[in-house]
Amino acid sequence: MNRQKEYIVNWVYINTKDSISVVDLGCGHGSRFKYVNETVKNKIGIEIYKPYLNEAVQKFTKIHGNLMEFETLVSEQFYDCAMLIDVIEHLTKCNAEKLLNKLQNNFNKILIVTPCGFFKQEVDPLNKGNDKYQKHLSGWTKQDLKEFNFNVNIYKNFHPLSDANPRDCIFAIWKKTND
Repeated sequence: MNRQKEYIVNWVYINTKDSISVVDLGCGHGSRFKYVNETVKNKIGIEIYKPYLNEAVQKFTKIHGNLMEFETLVSEQFYDCAMLIDVIEHLTKCNAEKLLNKLQNNFNKILIVTPCGFFKQEVDPLNKGNDKYQKHLSGWTKQDLKEFNFNVNIYKNFHPLSDANPRDCIFAIWKKTND
């Protein structure tokens, strides 16, 4: 396992250990569910590109749909932890900000991994014919996510794609506070 994947595995595992449910928005093939802590009872993946869900081998509830409409796709009893790993950069900044606001109003915890800054991507790096949804439409900075009260860490030269520019990666966590 490469350094990047090992870090993501540990980060997701540690940050889902106190969750009852995890909803992976933009779950792709669902492979990240194998990183989720074994104590999580409900694993739900939302993916707009149906061929990814058809190829999924991990055990989780598969939902074909647009992550922007998660409230109509997932019962609120499962609103505990939301994961967006390599997802928000595929949304316009405006749509991603709307999504983050909706998630913060509904979930107890949000985990985000995204390139730091804008990383141009026009085609599906997995060559699965998913170019439409794999295009990067926004770039994110530490400050962008801090404005949404995320705890943000940047890891230098992290992105596994050798042609990624920038190669730095943001890992961000938001937790609902009891005010």
